[in-house]
Amino acid sequence: MNLWRRLEARKNLYHLRDQRAFAPFLGQTLFEAARTWPSVLPWKWKPRTVLDVGAYRGHVARQLSELYHPEFIGLVEPQPNMAARLESMTLAPRQKVFACALGRGRGKAVLNVLANAPSSTLLQPASDLGSVYHRDMHIVDTVTVEVRTLDDVFSECKLDDLDLLKVDVEGYELEVFAGGPHTL
Repeated sequence: MNLWRRLEARKNLYHLRDQRAFAPFLGQTLFEAARTWPSVLPWKWKPRTVLDVGAYRGHVARQLSELYHPEFIGLVEPQPNMAARLESMTLAPRQKVFACALGRGRGKAVLNVLANAPSSTLLQPASDLGSVYHRDMHIVDTVTVEVRTLDDVFSECKLDDLDLLKVDVEGYELEVFAGGPHTL
């Protein structure tokens, strides 16, 4: 089954609220965005350069790679075990993994590793977070991680421009954007 048919099937499962739709695969929002880009962008446009901030296991980057075959993908992930896993993936002819968090400035920060690991965050999770998302969201570990800026990472990628920026950092998005005025 080709990718678009798989994505269409996934979208239908979302609409039916079937639990199989919630497997780690291209989410409905990204799917809808990917379907609309060709209609609003030049017909030959496809992102050549992609930066995935909060890459976790690389699911979104993998789908972007399958959809668009970019020349470069940068993956930013602060969880050390996930960043190491990303190092073993080949998603583009040129790629780089950054084992760090992004923020307003450079330094160190404490990453709260949650029982639902993809929801780990530099922020203090709300006490009722688990009941909101129906998942175990208590802190199981803390890790001190390096924090860099979006501008630092973009500069290190040695790119002229950035075509697609995906940011999923569990509420820390504004801090990421604040560290990237030149990139943005």
